[in-house]
Amino acid sequence: MNRGFCRRDRADSSVESVLLLPVLLTVALILVQIAANIHASHVAAVTAMRGAQVASRSEQRSDSVVDALREMESTTRDLQGRSAESISVDFDGSVVRTTVILRAGGVLPWLAGRIERSAAVP
Repeated sequence: MNRGFCRRDRADSSVESVLLLPVLLTVALILVQIAANIHASHVAAVTAMRGAQVASRSEQRSDSVVDALREMESTTRDLQGRSAESISVDFDGSVVRTTVILRAGGVLPWLAGRIERSAAVP
């Protein structure tokens, strides 16, 4: 009688493990994807701010745009390991506005998206 109880108990544990493992794996992958999206958002924000700062320091607009674009590309590669999808520098009167669009990496392609961040410096 004791032997039958142990077999049933082991079978129940196996079924519980089989049902619980996919749920735990899914939760872990979602957490990794959220971390990847947060990282991409941070990289885009830092890149946009850095480009706006560089563009606002220069006296000539043509040189400042080239310098800002180089700095933004370099910052994106250093922090993310790949190029940005799109970077832009615009002058609106006395304000420099930069925009960066990145593709967030990760493990779940349907949760990865485009991250867009802008920064403005007078």
